[in-house]
Amino acid sequence: MDKQKWSCFVLAAFFVIGFWFRLKGISTDHSFWADEAFVSSFARDIARNKSSWLQGAKQVEYEPLQTVTTAAFFSLFGVSEFSARLPAVLFGVLGIIAAYGVARRLSNRGGGLAAAFLMALSQLNLANATQAKPYAALETLLLIQAYLLIEYIDKRRPAVLFGTVIITCLACLFHILAILFWIPVAIAIIIVHRYKIKSRLRQPFAPIALVLIIGLFIYWSGSAHGPVPLLAPFRGRIVFMYNNTVYLKNILLRQYGVYLLPALLAFCLIDKKYRALGAGLIGYATALLVVWSFSSYSHNLRYLVPFFGLVFTGFGVFWGRVGDKIGERLKVKSIRWLPMLVVVVVYLSGYKIAGTPQLYYSPNLDFYGDVQNADYKNVFAWIETKYAKKLDKIAVFDDLVDTERYYLNRQSNAYFKKGTTKPYAQPFGGQLVYGTLSDFLKEKARYPQGILIIEDWNSILPEDIKQYAKKNLKLEYRREKMAVGADRDIWPLEVRSWGME
Repeated sequence: MDKQKWSCFVLAAFFVIGFWFRLKGISTDHSFWADEAFVSSFARDIARNKSSWLQGAKQVEYEPLQTVTTAAFFSLFGVSEFSARLPAVLFGVLGIIAAYGVARRLSNRGGGLAAAFLMALSQLNLANATQAKPYAALETLLLIQAYLLIEYIDKRRPAVLFGTVIITCLACLFHILAILFWIPVAIAIIIVHRYKIKSRLRQPFAPIALVLIIGLFIYWSGSAHGPVPLLAPFRGRIVFMYNNTVYLKNILLRQYGVYLLPALLAFCLIDKKYRALGAGLIGYATALLVVWSFSSYSHNLRYLVPFFGLVFTGFGVFWGRVGDKIGERLKVKSIRWLPMLVVVVVYLSGYKIAGTPQLYYSPNLDFYGDVQNADYKNVFAWIETKYAKKLDKIAVFDDLVDTERYYLNRQSNAYFKKGTTKPYAQPFGGQLVYGTLSDFLKEKARYPQGILIIEDWNSILPEDIKQYAKKNLKLEYRREKMAVGADRDIWPLEVRSWGME
């Protein structure tokens, strides 16, 4: 078997294994967490003709294409957690091919296979490719964008650049985070065409037209809504509103340093021909990490998934280049397959990868609390069974509408959320949202019977309401975690009642 056929065979094996591991991770239809349930509830409305495709897409303005894609899979395969998570699985395995393509073009086949291996079996990737969320899609689309930029740098074909713009637009529609994907495109184009740009500035019609087209797309797609809060003053500051660097250092250096440092070297020491790409990707990574560290109140690891796609790809590029250099020095071509030896070492070490397929890949192994994987599905099923004859007659109090909109056949009478100083109507039903214990007691007094759903961790529900309920309301049901959840993913849910005696 020649080298090309051998590399295709290994890549196909990684693809099949990656698909198998991901499919296994969604096979049990385990409970959605809040964000999954929220988007899926609007997708279900579309699939069941309770909402138009356009209306449904507008409900979650920061990820409209995620809603539409989920609705399409609901229409094809039926409404279930499996169907909602299947798009992420498919994007995840497509990312294996995309990572191989980028690393192969920047190094060699061995480097491409090392990148494909990490993309296939990374615990972080498996966790995010088995959720009904768009982060696996963003990771893959960013790598496809990088591949197209390599192709454009090589051949300068306008059709390739057009395809790059289309991919970036699609990414923006999947999630607002992808607004940063324009950075590598802009930097690469500016560097590649820097001399032409200077002359064009004297005749600025074309650049102005391009900027206007991109601006109109951003406005139309709602992508402009995302950056606005990042630029709004908070406590007298426009930037450096938060400081999440302690988490960033832990994740990037302490946990993923063994992958990050080689990747950083790979993109910093990239071939001169592709320095425009390297500069663009480093610019994107810098912007993302700055926003994550200093401007985003929610320091969720899942927001960094596209960045980690670059890290895993860069890791493969590094070892591919090292193999090339050693092979040239020793005049031994077989050394160029050094990355495959690295793959074997990484697999045997088990470091940050999954060695066997699992029914569940915890998104909290690297960063605890990133996803609150409570068993909402079974808790709401218990509520509907327990109170089947009078569920419409009793009061239901909750903190968020997200999961109950999908799992419960009715919405709460009132919601209670931390930080709410003045009651307001939540947009998906009009029920009022409160924030104080006194408001809770007033609302409770209006109903002779009712239940309160408690997320028994540092959740959205105000702590004084939670403690009052624990002392004064009857515990009807408590569920510690999902049946398939890892021991670390313990997110207890309680149902407490009044007037049910």
